[in-house]
Amino acid sequence: MFDHDFHFGFEYLSEEETLEGPLRLTALGVETEWYPDKVTKHNERPIYTYTFLYTIQGSGIVEDEKGIKHVCGKNHAALIFEPSKTKRYPEPGTKEKWRYCWIMFIVTKQTKKYCNQILEKAGIVFYMPPNSMAITSMVDLIIKRRLSLLDSRYLMFAGAYDFLCKLSHEILTERYKFSPMVLEAMKIIEGRFERIDGILEVAEELHVSQNYLTRVFKQECGMTPVKYLLKVRLNYAMELLASSNETIKEIAKECGFSSESYFVKVFQKKMSISPSDFRRKRKN
Repeated sequence: MFDHDFHFGFEYLSEEETLEGPLRLTALGVETEWYPDKVTKHNERPIYTYTFLYTIQGSGIVEDEKGIKHVCGKNHAALIFEPSKTKRYPEPGTKEKWRYCWIMFIVTKQTKKYCNQILEKAGIVFYMPPNSMAITSMVDLIIKRRLSLLDSRYLMFAGAYDFLCKLSHEILTERYKFSPMVLEAMKIIEGRFERIDGILEVAEELHVSQNYLTRVFKQECGMTPVKYLLKVRLNYAMELLASSNETIKEIAKECGFSSESYFVKVFQKKMSISPSDFRRKRKN
């Protein structure tokens, strides 16, 4: 999701950078914590503020207002209402750093209703797969902001609102629970993405038709298996662009793209930046 040698950091946004509406984004980024005695409290924010975080590595503790401790491990999210007595800190006794991406936003009374419904349905800490629509939306928002591709408060509002809508949809309709067939399809794609010829190959291995796999996969994941395959390939391509000295052509081949030109075209369309410029910005 985020390669470990690239420091995204986090930032708080000024009022001039944000847009008033049913939701106002106030902060976003990636943070790493490793001192158990570092406690982040949530009692000093303006009313109707929420922090959403998603663990990438390690685990942390989210202690709710009743003093109950919830472990927020890898692929788990936390939705924290502020101001409250809730606090968070790295899980004591573990050597691995707690790394998570997060966003903070202020909501209106109407939007707060959806956040409360999420908390009632899923609790303060809950599992979400990294390929979920909401997590993908948040990661896209953070990356584009870090690469200076979101320089408009209108685009940031749209990105934040898109995230909350997808989070509400996935939690309230339980779309984050996958059937064994879809989980196996994901496993095949993630394990062999660089050499898969097409989704028909995956469907045949699962002994189902391509149309059936596509329909069920989209129902559960919010995207077709073709788009999921593309997402996995692009994520790996971003890691190689940031951490290796391989040429664009070599990366395209290693990620399973049919040609360098097709890879560049797809990357530019999805990321709004060319692979070369992406590499340059990441290494700077």
